[in-house]
Amino acid sequence: SRDWTCRPYTYCKTSCEDIAVATFLNTYKLKPYEILFLIVSLGLVLAVGIVYKSGVLVFVNSFTIILALFALAKGWILGQFIGFLNSCLYCTMSYFNHLYGEVTLTLAISLPLYIVAIVSWLGHFDKGSNAVQVNKVSWQEMLLAAFIIALLSVGIYFLFEIF
Repeated sequence: SRDWTCRPYTYCKTSCEDIAVATFLNTYKLKPYEILFLIVSLGLVLAVGIVYKSGVLVFVNSFTIILALFALAKGWILGQFIGFLNSCLYCTMSYFNHLYGEVTLTLAISLPLYIVAIVSWLGHFDKGSNAVQVNKVSWQEMLLAAFIIALLSVGIYFLFEIF
């Protein structure tokens, strides 16, 4: 049996890793199948990375997107930050592999969307209920979003013509 009553800077029978894992599991209340999903995902990413002789950056990039999507599915703002980090990693890898179209898309779409999502999330977070306020999107907002998407698509097309 483990003694989980340890406090920081005190002696206890368990290791710091045990305390960190227990704290994480208690804080985020992960279910066994969610833990299994993360372990299997990590294993698959490692296996594919080893088979295809991928670098560490590719592994980190692959696993951060899995973590980001997992956290977003759980409704944690941490997913937005991990997704932002993943986009930065992906942009860096694309640049060094001369995939300038991917760099442009990431800089023009993914990173700004993560920034807007983080700002919006933090602006609409209700600490009392520990939830994010969700508002209904009006037809005018949908029309504006469609117009902006069309404008960005045309703009990116002409930007690719330059490169």
